[in-house]
Amino acid sequence: MLRSLLLAVPFALGVGPGRAAETTTVTPDQLRALAGQAVVSGSPRTARDMTRALLQRDPGDVEALLIDSRANRDLGEYKPALASARQAWKLARLPERKFAAAMAMAQAQSSAGRRTAAQVWLRRAAQVAPDDRARALVARDYRYLRKVNPLSVHLSFGIAPESNINDGSAHEVVEIEALPGIVLPVRLAGSALPLSGLKISSGIDLRYRVAQTSTAATDLTFAASRNDYVLSSEAKQRAPGVSASEFTFARSTVGLTRRFMSPKSLRETTLSFQGGMTWYGEQHYSNLLRLSFTQSKPVSRVARVSYGAAAERVTGPRAPHADVVQANLGYGTRLGNGGFLSLSARVAKSDSDITSADFREASAGLRYAPPKPVLGTQTSFGLSLRQRHYPTSPHVPGGGARNDREVTASMTMTFDKLDYFGFHPTMTLSASRKTSNADRFDVDNIGLSVGIRSSF
Repeated sequence: MLRSLLLAVPFALGVGPGRAAETTTVTPDQLRALAGQAVVSGSPRTARDMTRALLQRDPGDVEALLIDSRANRDLGEYKPALASARQAWKLARLPERKFAAAMAMAQAQSSAGRRTAAQVWLRRAAQVAPDDRARALVARDYRYLRKVNPLSVHLSFGIAPESNINDGSAHEVVEIEALPGIVLPVRLAGSALPLSGLKISSGIDLRYRVAQTSTAATDLTFAASRNDYVLSSEAKQRAPGVSASEFTFARSTVGLTRRFMSPKSLRETTLSFQGGMTWYGEQHYSNLLRLSFTQSKPVSRVARVSYGAAAERVTGPRAPHADVVQANLGYGTRLGNGGFLSLSARVAKSDSDITSADFREASAGLRYAPPKPVLGTQTSFGLSLRQRHYPTSPHVPGGGARNDREVTASMTMTFDKLDYFGFHPTMTLSASRKTSNADRFDVDNIGLSVGIRSSF
């Protein structure tokens, strides 16, 4: 009976002085189609009149609610637009309608200037997207919102079993210069040996854009991260007097960043100033001030080069006071097979108020992402080398120079077939070995980190 119900809706067809409005009788399905055509063709007020008639007949008409939301949004009536979209989300049962309701909420929130809330609704839309085409639409809209939203929020979380959370020595017995010219073997305490356990990391990065033009942007930034640890039963037996909280590390910074873009060369320039603090073992460890400069530019259609420099001053109640300067160079390119290769290099110099803390450092790294999935996952491989030179060290006989060399290999797998609200789980396997002419600083570490990554 409801299907055959007819609704009488007046349409003004060229109504002028002395002419009466014509009345056309249509079915609910026909009226929905007409309302949809009206809103798409730029007649939102007419579309809203039609959806009101439909909703008077059936307040649970999901299609009418979706059209009503769009019509109100086009009219600048964001409160009723949100109300209709929210009601459609509440009532929708079919995946296609659930997806359409989430997208309507995101669009209404964005039009109302609530772009962060719109991004949340886009993630809800991703969760109920019925097919790849719908997911691609969500990704496109999310990238747009990320570009125009003055507030950017990035959350990170990871759990990683590690074989050496305290950078303990690989040797149980090391040689120490007890007296000038007299070197004795010394057995290290359990707390100085590798302690295995679980690393739990969390972090937040906030950016608020305070000014923007077509070629420049100014951002306020805030970042905070924290690493907590849980000792394994083996580690507790090896070092019974040690608490995992002794290795807790936290860092927070606030900053100001200015970005410039050259329209002709597409060269990007970034200037950044940061101030922050670190905590180690739940105690205030250091303060830092950092100034950095970075430029990047395309060198071909598939390659880009970057270079930069930074200066940092470290002070604080427990850290050696130091002035650190560094320079870095990077190159990334899309290969002919569709894979991606990036190369990086860095040099740094630190001068401290404690002579033995002075160092010079050089490092290089590469990362390769194959064009095709490995074991069904998007995978990348990394390799890095680092060498650090301390001109003098109390751990070397005669206070001589200490030289550390470290190599790290890693593999990161992104399980892009698993998607939850636009996030993919990731797993990183890493192994590092540091060798030194001071035995105490020979360190091996193996870690397996599980985290999440945005799919947008």
